[in-house]
Amino acid sequence: MNLKELREKNIFKTKEDLKKSVKDDVLVIQTVHLIDDLLLIINKLTTNLRERFELEFGSAKNTLDFFSELDKFNFKNNEEKERIFILKKVINNLVEFKDSEEKYLGILMGRCCNNLTNICGSYIGAKLILIAGGLENLAKMPSSKIQVLGAEKALFRHLTSGEKPPKFGVIFAHETISTSLKKGKAARQLASKISIGVKKDYYGKIPL
Repeated sequence: MNLKELREKNIFKTKEDLKKSVKDDVLVIQTVHLIDDLLLIINKLTTNLRERFELEFGSAKNTLDFFSELDKFNFKNNEEKERIFILKKVINNLVEFKDSEEKYLGILMGRCCNNLTNICGSYIGAKLILIAGGLENLAKMPSSKIQVLGAEKALFRHLTSGEKPPKFGVIFAHETISTSLKKGKAARQLASKISIGVKKDYYGKIPL
């Protein structure tokens, strides 16, 4: 195989890898959407379960305690007990489904943007891809914009009413920012690393 054939073969392989990456990119957006929806539903159902429990037994100090130890309580109303336990089962099933989707998201993120995932984790990385509208869009963004992705409402208030500009968006959930005393500086540093990493992920798959 001569140099020209080898180059053509490499270009073909890279194009196929890019197609696969684009597909994974779309799946990442769909999956993180689903995870967010599941979290919202789980929280709402858990709140409903807690309220129904408190009607029977009074205030529950710890949600996890009452949820895991429902079997130990003596219910006066058997019909209500049955409904509560059905609801608990539904919540447990949704939590298991959410956990499986989070594992799947990790696989997708590792496949299409391993550098991004290593820098900020699969969930935060996926949220950035979602808000940016795709891996390509995220790769083209400057780090200053990546830093505030997810803080669009705060940015709008800054532009329209003169409030202080946001220092960070969804990347605030990363421990290097949330635990830092200098959150603005930590956010800039993380956004810079993300910008470099996502460019490697995306442009590294494009044939020259």
